[in-house]
Formats: sequence, structure tokens, C-alpha cells
Amino acid sequence: RGQGGSKLLFNATIWTGEPAAPWAEWLEVDVDGTIVSLGNASTRQPLGAFEAWEDLGGAFVVPGLVDAHMHLIMGGMALARLDLSGASSAEQFVAAV
Repeated sequence: RGQGGSKLLFNATIWTGEPAAPWAEWLEVDVDGTIVSLGNASTRQPLGAFEAWEDLGGAFVVPGLVDAHMHLIMGGMALARLDLSGASSAEQFVAAV
């Protein structure tokens, strides 16, 4: 915690999704992007030494929100197309076909 490349993100309005404590002002992110801790200046101070700090300037943060969706018709049509984006030679082009 607070070691080995962790980063402190602060000065933000962070939605936690936890009914008991729905908002935070800072969060600590580990080197692999995992949220290690979070809190508010009035209730809990960040611990440890951080490799980096980032002032989010009051930004609204929703950790872990990924909008992964597909439009069914367009997604199906994409599967029917030949993807040659990885072909960088005539041989790779022919092999893909």
C-alpha cells in the first residue's frame, strides 16, 4: 500500500457504489490499475508514499465503469466481413482469404 508505483488521485468527486459511503474525494491506484484505497479528507487520510499524484480538478469519477455493448445488426454484419487489417504483405492477404 502506497509503495511500488502507486498513484494518488485527489480533488475529485468519486462515486463508490457503496451505500454506506457513496462518495470519496481521493483514491489510490496500484501500478496495475487496481484501486487500493479511497476516502475523504474529513474521514480518512491517504497512507504511504506515492510515486505519483494527480489533481483531478474536481472531476466526477466513476471507477470501473465500462460501457461494453454491441448493436446486434451491425455486430452481425461485421462478422460477415473479411478483416484484412492485420495483413501487411501479399502472402498474408492471400492466407487470410
